[in-house]
Amino acid sequence: MAFNTVPCGGHRNENEGCMEIFPRASPGELCQRCLKIKAGHYCSEKEGARRGDNFSSLTVHSAYVSQSLKSCEGCGLSGTTMKANKCGTCRRKDDDENGIENPETTASRQARHEKLQRSMGRPLQNLVNQTLGATTPIQELEHLKSASQKGNWTVLVHPHRGQAKDKDMGKATFILAGETPMLEVKEQIMSRYNTQWTSMRDHPLDLKENECSLRFPGNIEIETVTQDMTLQGLYTFYQGRPDRAVVNVDAKLKLPKGTSLVFEFYIKEKLYIERVSSMIDDGDNDIFTGTKRKRGSTVSKLASSKRLNIGTASTLTSSFNPHDDFSILSSKPETTKIIFTTIRSEPVAGSEGRYELTKDDTERVGHIETKPLILSMADRGKSKDVYKFKIETDAQRYVAKKIFDMGKGRDVEVTPSVNKSLLGRDLMRLSRLHWFFVRFLDLALNKGLGELADFAISDGFMILVPCSNEGDGDEDEDAYLIEPMRTTSVVNKFTGTFGASRDTDKLTLTILAFNHFIMHDTACLLAYADLQGSYHKGRMTLFDPMTHTIPGASGTGDHGAKGIEKTIQDHKCNIFCNSLGLSSTEVLFNSLAERVKESEEQGGNSLVSGYGSDDN
Repeated sequence: MAFNTVPCGGHRNENEGCMEIFPRASPGELCQRCLKIKAGHYCSEKEGARRGDNFSSLTVHSAYVSQSLKSCEGCGLSGTTMKANKCGTCRRKDDDENGIENPETTASRQARHEKLQRSMGRPLQNLVNQTLGATTPIQELEHLKSASQKGNWTVLVHPHRGQAKDKDMGKATFILAGETPMLEVKEQIMSRYNTQWTSMRDHPLDLKENECSLRFPGNIEIETVTQDMTLQGLYTFYQGRPDRAVVNVDAKLKLPKGTSLVFEFYIKEKLYIERVSSMIDDGDNDIFTGTKRKRGSTVSKLASSKRLNIGTASTLTSSFNPHDDFSILSSKPETTKIIFTTIRSEPVAGSEGRYELTKDDTERVGHIETKPLILSMADRGKSKDVYKFKIETDAQRYVAKKIFDMGKGRDVEVTPSVNKSLLGRDLMRLSRLHWFFVRFLDLALNKGLGELADFAISDGFMILVPCSNEGDGDEDEDAYLIEPMRTTSVVNKFTGTFGASRDTDKLTLTILAFNHFIMHDTACLLAYADLQGSYHKGRMTLFDPMTHTIPGASGTGDHGAKGIEKTIQDHKCNIFCNSLGLSSTEVLFNSLAERVKESEEQGGNSLVSGYGSDDN
């Protein structure tokens, strides 16, 4: 081997060392004892207090340290517990180079083997002759070090919003490849905490890179030059520095040394709030001010002659067509021998938002359970029973819904014709909601708004099952609304018949902005209510919506223009409403007044509540 011939401190002692030569030390570097002397380590507090000296003098300090510290003659390692002239590593290297094995090393390894064998209760084969632990040759250690760079690393992250760890968000553990770039490490950590962050109150947007930072434990900044390094590169970079302790995990964590790192993830909440606030108008649009806006006037005041003059700039226009075709529901079935036929809601070509029901007489076989699903009181519908439904030759699982209550109690019978009519309207509501959903996403895309929460609209269709009323010979069909079965039956409510959720998480604000968009897009001809959904494969899926329309005849729960007015009154604009450029509530009220006036001029009843006269 090549021995070092440069004394501690350099040939000219430019580094002020002890000038001793340590064959296994790096040329020109100070030995550990000199480093500790210069750093002021190992000073006796009592001795210092007695002397009144902080040992700033190298000579005085050296005299004291030389009595308490011993140095390895091979590499310059220094410590108070060293018993021999050389450290264990230098002794083992000497033995390896000389081709001998130290008896003390052999005895120590044998003792460890016997202890391990006793603890496991069975013999360990061929362990004594294996080169394990500290006796592994240098070449093998270098090979293991190289191989470890290709392995996985355990990264433990503690989130912070202040000085203390954030217990609400909780620590997270990541298993990442050693070659993962540090920029990607931060992205994965941000992605993990963004899901939790946006589910919290007043957090509608994802965190951005400048609003959070990755640091070592103790709020120690990571060197900027490491941003282009990998996990393994970061660890290797710090291992060659005096502050290498920042990448060495605490032994209490019981994580593997050399393939584990601990970080603190700091969120700069002030920057985040400033960004969110900058995207919201002052006044009733600011979700952080907590100020309350004034409620709008009633429909009667809006429609009165004393209302304010409304210019073209303060009202909305829309190409939305509110008329539907329910004729297929009132026609008699063409055959009574089918098991079931299918009805779907299809868009009318060349008409904005208009749908018609189309019937497919193809016979199909299905199986509906005789008893409805047992759901919790919170998740149970107030008007429909839900049954499990299976179609032969179809792997998809479905649920079948049938109306049992029109608001008059379960004891009041719902005839097949009324059930069929109302379910047809519910199917159109669902189809139209999907139509608005596509337009909503298009608007967000055009506005460059990629911050919206992810959600979906449920698919749906109807089936007709023959039934016979023998009393009067009249024949009709039982109808069911069919939807795909979701992975959970837990229902999340975002709006009620009139009111809306006051939660300020990202998903809730997105769906409330979606309802605002519908009123904006239809110039207040229509407003959705009872927006609810459940998670399916990790994605919120909306189903069973209700609507308020000017005529008040879109189905159960339609409270006419009053329902639209109350929906506007209860809506509180949020960050997404502003980012999408949606109209203010004042413009919505003005537009609703225009729609009411137009309906009255056409002889329509704009204040009809309920589900329409043709449903009675």
